[in-house]
Amino acid sequence: MKVADCWVHPIKSLAGFKVPRLTFDQKGPEEDRRFMLVDDRGKFVTQRQKSQLSQVNVQPEPSAYLLTSPDGTNTLRLNKIGAEGKRIPSRVWEDALDLYDQGDEAARFFSTICEQSVRLVYQSAACQRSIDPDYDNANREVSLADGFPVLLINQASIDVLTNDYGRLILPERFRANILVSGLDAFEENTFREITIGEQVFEVVKPCSRCVIPTIDPKTGIKEPKVWQTLKKHCLGEDGQIYFGQNLIPKNRSQVRQGDAVFVVERQ
Repeated sequence: MKVADCWVHPIKSLAGFKVPRLTFDQKGPEEDRRFMLVDDRGKFVTQRQKSQLSQVNVQPEPSAYLLTSPDGTNTLRLNKIGAEGKRIPSRVWEDALDLYDQGDEAARFFSTICEQSVRLVYQSAACQRSIDPDYDNANREVSLADGFPVLLINQASIDVLTNDYGRLILPERFRANILVSGLDAFEENTFREITIGEQVFEVVKPCSRCVIPTIDPKTGIKEPKVWQTLKKHCLGEDGQIYFGQNLIPKNRSQVRQGDAVFVVERQ
């Protein structure tokens, strides 16, 4: 059992990219979900409302990200470390945060794509957002991810969905940080604690799913049959769809592509 791929997603709900390793800080994988879009009320905007965000190309450079609009006509170069100037009251689910506005050029770029007024905001290292205390009593932090610092998925579980669906389901649909291979399908649901290299993770809870995995990351088109496939294989007792496992890092080391995965404790 090993790490097949690692990803970061610098802007919440935009495309991510593969990296050879993940390095962790107090909020999770470095560079992961430190930017996001908000509307005029400060509420976060994602592919749930704007599926076209999946089509914004994000290419890493040494100190910036080069963003290209879905139609290829506009670009934006965004510094990896966001500007810290004006703050905007922002909200991620139930969490109210003061995040740094990234300026009018970024706002115009994304407002054109979203066909509504939005601003790009940045979570600095000093901006604390705590993990839900129902799942963490250590007051540990999280980025602008939905709820937890790290998401792990299993290639064998994706293969089951692909075989049922009849078309290739890409791992990118699930927006994970770590893809593992060499497990049985859905074996990840038995994990309680794992180690990868010197990095130790608590396996907190399965990841509840919304409409985003139904969006084809290559086309931006919603495919309802994917939801039916997920419902067939991943329906919880509470009626929610679950796929993948949310993790909390217990230390700050690295995870590399090809690293062995060891299960310390199972449910």
